[in-house]
Amino acid sequence: MVMELNKTFFASGKEMLFSFSGDKSSYDYRNRYRRADGQKVTIVRPIVEEELPGEDVSSMYIVKIQNGGQIEVFEDELAVC
Repeated sequence: MVMELNKTFFASGKEMLFSFSGDKSSYDYRNRYRRADGQKVTIVRPIVEEELPGEDVSSMYIVKIQNGGQIEVFEDELAVC
């Protein structure tokens, strides 16, 4: 039931608000996430288990940012806008 809710809540094409949860002084933040932080993003698709960067990683999504680029984000970095 929870998995089904997540599929609906985080459906492809849905607009969400992105809030970066990592170290804002990091290289990744400055070069990949800074422009999208606090902005609306559109979910492209979930990242499947085989694509995740580790075994104990929470759900992740590929999202399209306003400039047309795409970034990978954690589920807890997305909120209803």
